[in-house]
Amino acid sequence: MIYGKKTSRFQCDIDADGGMYDILDEIAALLEMLHRNCQEQDPDMANKFRTYVQEMTRDGSMVWSSDGSVPADTTAAHYERLCQAAEHFGLETQKWKAKEEMTELSVLLRDYQTPSPILRAARIEELADVYNMLDQLCILWNCEDEVQDMAEQKMIRTMQRIQSGYYDKGGSREHS
Repeated sequence: MIYGKKTSRFQCDIDADGGMYDILDEIAALLEMLHRNCQEQDPDMANKFRTYVQEMTRDGSMVWSSDGSVPADTTAAHYERLCQAAEHFGLETQKWKAKEEMTELSVLLRDYQTPSPILRAARIEELADVYNMLDQLCILWNCEDEVQDMAEQKMIRTMQRIQSGYYDKGGSREHS
């Protein structure tokens, strides 16, 4: 299995299970098939092939996993990059950057009549930008665990309200 992320103007995931971009899925499936064929014919060659793919993707833009799971180090590497960026730019700069990214996302939250792959890609990119900026603010304010706990508590409360019919009876959706 090959998982990957290409960070550019548009963001996409590559996986052999199917996804948004057929051509990228076909490339991932082809690489998976090549690895599997190598394993059957020459396990040493399969290891070399896997090592080659891993070397090509050391920068984190693509992750190789022969068992179909997303390797744990991708999350750790992403977190490390978040910490490095937060430390490099500092709190004041990242607060302004977060505001800028949230403003860009708010424009894309409007109701558009015609769904568009380009609009979808833009929303995904802006959501990712906001997600990364919020993570960096949590790092800089040293409140990651508290925010995670609060988010979980709020979702538990929201689910309780849904199950009780609170919203169906005209209950406020604020603070959910």
